[in-house]
Amino acid sequence: KAYALFEKSDYLKSIEATENQGTVTDLNEKFSYLKADCFFCLGDYEQAVQHFSKSYKLKNKYSLYRIAECYALMNDAFKATEYLKAYMDLKDKLLRSEIRSDKNFNTISDSKAWKELWKNDLYNNFEKKLDEAKFFISNGKHADAFYILDNLIIKNKNRYRAFEMRGDLYMIIHDYKKAAKDYSEASKLRKKNTNYMIKEATALLKAGKFKRSADLFNQIAVKYPYRIDFYINKAKAEFYSEDYYTFKITVSEYVKYYPKNAEANFLLAKAFEKENDLINALISYNTCIENDDSEAGYFISRGDVHMQTKLYENAATDYSMALDLNPLSGEVYYKRGISKLNFDTESACKDFQKALNLNYHKANDYLVKYCK
Repeated sequence: KAYALFEKSDYLKSIEATENQGTVTDLNEKFSYLKADCFFCLGDYEQAVQHFSKSYKLKNKYSLYRIAECYALMNDAFKATEYLKAYMDLKDKLLRSEIRSDKNFNTISDSKAWKELWKNDLYNNFEKKLDEAKFFISNGKHADAFYILDNLIIKNKNRYRAFEMRGDLYMIIHDYKKAAKDYSEASKLRKKNTNYMIKEATALLKAGKFKRSADLFNQIAVKYPYRIDFYINKAKAEFYSEDYYTFKITVSEYVKYYPKNAEANFLLAKAFEKENDLINALISYNTCIENDDSEAGYFISRGDVHMQTKLYENAATDYSMALDLNPLSGEVYYKRGISKLNFDTESACKDFQKALNLNYHKANDYLVKYCK
């Protein structure tokens, strides 16, 4: 609950939720870090430092970086750079370019302490090469980035950060199968990194490997049950792999924490449709569209349910809204024509003709049967 509230930027309620947990031994570090992040987002950097420090003592090493950010935003360049220097001793630190482009350090970028920090040789050759590849990626020079990353991996098959970055690059060029493979290699080499697993599962989803994606998302959910944020993709993987029972459980759980999320309510409506519970499907579609009326697919799906419940004028209105968003869909003109046959045949025939003009040939049968 606290995590979901944070994701929705409701920081005060998230803090309240963390405080209500008392001392849950296996989640202390997560609660401390989350609470610190809330104070950080609220601009209360002193409180943030207090809780990031607790999180660090509970083995969250990345907290050192966040403490450095806090001190930078409090204009304490000396403390900021001291914590940053300690952070840079870690194995998986952010790259030089990532730290230097962090706007939270802008307040101390002209200070003597900041300039002295960067005089030190803080990165090894591998990390410098990674940074070079990242520069090429950010400038759209994908071939150059691939050349660097391929060579880094050839030289040492244990370089999980190179696998991850190459996976990110494959995602950019929409080669999702290769991206999933690289994320899988990174995950095998760094078993405790949740994000590698989530990236792999997401790449598998985009690659159409729905069963494998769903299985991996389930593994993540068992290990990290509080990470409710990825449940939306978990639900999609289960839906497309036709595991409708688990899909309904997943999307219902997600909607509990994100009740106004349009995509989640759309998926929940699909779950109700699968159960032939059309009334609840319409309720979920209504919530979906109340929160996002920019997707033609939402209106089409609600229109389809209106057709099933014989609310033909409502269906025609939904198809019209979809056509306002995408006026070149022959199929939607065809569907609107079918709905209008129940109350306005002349207008229905015009829709069938428009559908045929847009190469939706099923409309021709209706033109022949109902239209002169």
